[in-house]
Amino acid sequence: MPYIKEIMIRLITILIFAGLNLIVSAQSCIPEYIGFYLQSQVDSFQINYPGCTEIEGDVYISGNDITNLEELQVLTSIGGELRIENTSSLVSLYGLNNISFIGKSLYIEDNDSLIDFLGLAGLIHINESLIILKNPSLSSLSGLNNLTTIGESINIGCSGYYWKGNPLLNNLSGLNSLSSIGNSLNVCWNHGLNDLSGIENLTNVENINISSNENLSNLNGLQGITNIDGYVTISWNDSLNSLYGLNNLITAGDLSLYRLLSLDTLIGLEKLSSVSNDLTISLNISLKSIASLDSLSYIGGKLTMEQNYNLIDLAGLENLTEIGSDLDIRYNYALSSIAALSSVTSIGGDLIIHGTAVNSLVGLSGVTSINGNLLIRGNNITSLSGIENINASSINDLEISGESLLTDCSFPNICEYLSDPNGAVDIYRNGNTCNDPVQIAKNCGITLPCLPYGNYHFTFQSEVDSFQTNYPNCTDLNGDLFLHGGWGGGTGNFTNLDGLSVVTSIDGMLGISGAYILTNLSGIDNIDAASISDLYINYCPLLSDCEVQSICDYLANPTGNVYITDNAFGCNSLEEVQNACETVSFQEHDLE
Repeated sequence: MPYIKEIMIRLITILIFAGLNLIVSAQSCIPEYIGFYLQSQVDSFQINYPGCTEIEGDVYISGNDITNLEELQVLTSIGGELRIENTSSLVSLYGLNNISFIGKSLYIEDNDSLIDFLGLAGLIHINESLIILKNPSLSSLSGLNNLTTIGESINIGCSGYYWKGNPLLNNLSGLNSLSSIGNSLNVCWNHGLNDLSGIENLTNVENINISSNENLSNLNGLQGITNIDGYVTISWNDSLNSLYGLNNLITAGDLSLYRLLSLDTLIGLEKLSSVSNDLTISLNISLKSIASLDSLSYIGGKLTMEQNYNLIDLAGLENLTEIGSDLDIRYNYALSSIAALSSVTSIGGDLIIHGTAVNSLVGLSGVTSINGNLLIRGNNITSLSGIENINASSINDLEISGESLLTDCSFPNICEYLSDPNGAVDIYRNGNTCNDPVQIAKNCGITLPCLPYGNYHFTFQSEVDSFQTNYPNCTDLNGDLFLHGGWGGGTGNFTNLDGLSVVTSIDGMLGISGAYILTNLSGIDNIDAASISDLYINYCPLLSDCEVQSICDYLANPTGNVYITDNAFGCNSLEEVQNACETVSFQEHDLE
C-alpha cells in the first residue's frame, strides 16, 4: 500500500506540472499594447514574455531597425490591432505565420522593402479591417491565401485625396479564399493594378469603391458579386475600358460610374435590374452607348447623366419604369434622343434636360407626375410634346429657357401651372410666343397680374415698356430681376428703365448686363434696397450714372455679392459708384 500511495503522489505531481506547462504554453498576455521599434525588442520577446502566445491588446511594429520578425512565431492571435508601418528594411513578415486571428484591424503602411505577405499564411479572420497603404515594393498579396472573412473593410491604397497606393501591385491574387467583407472593398491609387483577379470567391460585401487606378483595364475578379446593398463606385480609372467583372451584378444600392475616360460602353452590366438609390453616369467622355442597361427596370433614387460628351441616345433604358427621385440629364452635348425613356411613368423629384442636342421630349410622354422642379434649358427643343401629361400640381419650380426653336408653350398643364404657380417661374430666351410668362399666358387665355414666385427676365426695351400693362398692379416682385441685354437672345437695345418705376421691392438678385446703349438707371430708384440680395451691373459701355437711390442704399449696407465692371466711367467699379453716391448725398444735404 505505501508503494501504491507513492506512485499516486508522483503521478499527481506529474499531472500538475503538465497542466501548468500547458497553461504557460497557451498564455494570454499584454492586455493593452506592445511596441517593437528595435530589432532587439523583437529578438528578446520570448525571453521577456515567456509562454506568451495570445496578445490581448495592440501590437505596433515600426522603425528602420526592424529587419525580421522570426522571434514572434510563437504568437497565435492578437486581440487588438496589428500595425506594421514605417519600416525600411523589413522584407518579409515571416514570424507572424502562426497568427490566425486579429481582433481589430491589420495595418500595413509605409514599408519600403516589403514585397509580399507570405509570413501571414496562418491568418484566417480579421475582426475589423485590412488596410494596406503606400508599400512601394509590394508586388503581391500572396500569404493571405487562408484569409476567409473580414469583419469591416479592405482598404488597399485609399486614404481620402492623398496618394497612398501600392504602385507595383498588379492584381489581388492572394485573397483567393476571401468570401466575405462586412462593409467595404476599397481599392485606390494602385497605378500598376491591371485587374482585380484574386477575389473571385468574394460573394458578400456591402460597398465597393474602385478609384484612381490609372492602369486598371477591367474589373475581372468581381464575378462573385450579385447583390450590393450599399454603393458601387467606379471612378477616375483612366484606362478602364470594360466593366467586365460586374457581369453577375443584379442589384445595387447606389451605382456611380464617374470619369472613366476610356469607357465607351457599359458591357458588363447586362444583368443589372434595379438600383435602390442613385445611378450616376457622369464625365465619361468616350461613352457612346448604355445599351447594356437593358435589364434595368427600377431606380429608387436619382438618375444622373452628366457630361458624357459622346453619348448619342439612351438606348438601353427601354425597360426602366420608375425613377424615385430626380432625372437629371445635362451637358451631354451629342445626346439627340431620349426616346428610350418611353416606359418611365413616374419621376419622384426634379426633371432636368439641360445642354443637350435633344429636339423632342416625346420619350417622356408616359410621365404623369414629378415631385420637384421642371427644367428645360439650352437644348434644341421644338415642342413641349412629351411633357404634356405631367400633372401641373406636381411641378414645383418651372424653367423653360434657352430654347430658341421653341415657339409654343401653351400646353394645358403649363397654362394650368402659370395660373397658379407652385414655385419660381423662369421662362426666357425662347422662340416667339414662348419667350416669357406673359406671352404664354396670353396664348393660354389667362391673366397673369403678378407672379407669386419667380424671376423676371427682360431682354428687349419693349418688355420693359409694357411691364405695367403685362403685370398690372405688380409692384412687389418675389424673385430676381434680370435685364439680359445683348446676350442670350436680347439685343442690348435698352434705352431707359422707366417702365419699372412702379417696382418697390424684389426678393433676390438685381442683375443688369449687356445693355449697350443704356446711360443711367433711372426707373429702378424705388426698389427697396433691403429686398436686393446680390447686385450685378456689367458690360454696359455707355452706363455712367448708377447712383440712384436703390443702388446707393444697397451699397451702403450690401447683404450679398456685388459685381460692377466693364461699364462707362462713373459706374465702372464698386468704388466709382460709392463715390458718386456720396456726392449725390452731399449735394442733397447742401440743398436742404
